[in-house]
Amino acid sequence: MEYKVDKMVKFKLSTGSLSNQISNWRYCGDDYYKPSKEEVLARQSEIDSFFKQENYKIIIPMKETRPLIRFLLQALKNKVPAENIVIINDNSSYKAQRAAMATYPGVVIVDKEEILQVLDWEALQKTISSPNMPRGKGIAVLVGYLYVYISNKLHSQKTKWIFQHDAEIIETNTLTNFDYLVWTLIASQQNPFHIKIAKGGRNNEATMVARSLLLSLLNLPDTPANNQIKLRAVDLFKKLTPLKWMLTGQFLLDGDLAMQRPFASGYLEETLLSVFVKDIASHRTLQVSNPYPCIDNDNDKYKEDRMMQIISNFIFMLACFHKPASKWTIDDIRLFNNKFMADKAVFGFIPPGDEPVKICRSDNNLVIPSVVMMDKKGIIDWDKVDHFVNKNKI
Repeated sequence: MEYKVDKMVKFKLSTGSLSNQISNWRYCGDDYYKPSKEEVLARQSEIDSFFKQENYKIIIPMKETRPLIRFLLQALKNKVPAENIVIINDNSSYKAQRAAMATYPGVVIVDKEEILQVLDWEALQKTISSPNMPRGKGIAVLVGYLYVYISNKLHSQKTKWIFQHDAEIIETNTLTNFDYLVWTLIASQQNPFHIKIAKGGRNNEATMVARSLLLSLLNLPDTPANNQIKLRAVDLFKKLTPLKWMLTGQFLLDGDLAMQRPFASGYLEETLLSVFVKDIASHRTLQVSNPYPCIDNDNDKYKEDRMMQIISNFIFMLACFHKPASKWTIDDIRLFNNKFMADKAVFGFIPPGDEPVKICRSDNNLVIPSVVMMDKKGIIDWDKVDHFVNKNKI
C-alpha cells in the first residue's frame, strides 16, 4: 500500500510577525494520551486479546554484554507468542544470547551479519556512498524489518503492526510499554500510523533546542532557494515540536508503512522515522505517557553529547534539503548522503571535571533506503535469500 503525503504547511514568509503567524497553531497535546493505571487495566482483556490474536511482530535490536533482555522477555512470556518476537543479535555476548533463549524458548534470534549478506552490497554502496557497511543501531533495526519482509514474501503474508522495543529496558511493573501502546490504539478510536511512548527527562530538552532553532532560519534573506528552506523549517518545527520523546525506541508502527520507511545507520534512526511518518500524515502519530520507570543503560557523557549534536545537525540538514522525507527516491537518498553526511560531524565537547573544552570529530550516519525500495531496485538478492532461508529454516 502506498501512502499519500500531506502538503507542506503554507506559511506567509514576508508579512506579519512570527508570533502572529503561529497564533492559530494547535496546542501540542491534541494527539497526546495520559491514561491512568485504572484506565489501562479496564481494557486489559482487549489488550490481551490483541496480543493473542492480532497480526504483529516485535522487533528488538540487541547489542548487550549483560543478560538484561531477560527482564523484557519475562514481561512478554505469558502475553506474546514466541514466534512474534524477532531479536536482532548485533554482536551481543554469548551470555546475552543465552539469556534470551533460556528466558523465552522459541523466540526468533537473527544474526545481523548473516542476514546482511542477502543484500547486493555493490548496488547499495552506490546509494549510501560508502565503501563499508555502516554500523549502528539503525542497521540492526533494518535487519529486523528485512527479516519480517522476507518471511512475509515467502509465506505470502502481511504484518499489520510492527512493535519496536529496546532490549535493555528493565520492566519494573506488570504494565509494560506494550500495554500502553495497544491501549492507545484501542482507546483513541483513530487510525494511527505511529504510536510512541512519551516521557520527560530523556534529554529531550537538547533536541527541543534544535527544533525551536529551526525558526531562526526565517531570518535568511528572501531568495527562491532560501524560501524553500524557510518553508521546510517551519514545517519541521510544526511536526516535530509536539513530540515529547522524539528519540524513543519504544513504539508501534503500521506494518505497510514500516516497509516503506527509510533507515539511518545510527543515532538518527528514531528522528528520521518521526519525520517520515509526520511527512505522510502528521495527525496520525499518537503519543502515550507511561508513568512507570523506563530504566535502561546510561550513556557516558561524550556519547550522549555526540548523539544530541548529530541529531541536532540532522534536523537542520533536513530543513536545508527541504524535500519531505516521505517523497525521497533512491537518487534523493544518494544526494542527501553525498551532500550532508559524507563529512565528519565537528562539534565542541565540554568534558566533566577540570579539563578544557575539546573539538571533536565523529562519523556521520548514513541514510539507507526502505526495504521496499531496496527490493524494487534489486538490492535484495533473492538467490542469497534462498540460501539464508534454507540455512535458517524460515
